[in-house]
Amino acid sequence: MQPVDPFYLPDKNPAQFPAIPTGSLRLDILLGTGGIPPGHITEVSGTVMSGKTTFCLHLVAAAQRQGGLCAWVDSDHALDPAYTIHCGVNPDRLYLVEPN
Repeated sequence: MQPVDPFYLPDKNPAQFPAIPTGSLRLDILLGTGGIPPGHITEVSGTVMSGKTTFCLHLVAAAQRQGGLCAWVDSDHALDPAYTIHCGVNPDRLYLVEPN
């Protein structure tokens, strides 16, 4: 994982990528787009220990498999690199933002 300037935007057009599958066909259908639309900020919320981080790491892995670029804003400075890899994320292709 590489820390980056939070204002850096890669030179990619998000419209060239298909929706990112969530791993749940029912959720993909419910969203009406076949998954999470690329190029948008998507907020995931839930109670403590409800699987938010795991769900989002699997989304990052799916986006990477499609050739997408992903940024992770780790405001708690709690992202575990080993768990990130366990969820299928390529840490060399993840932009990590750790605000002060």
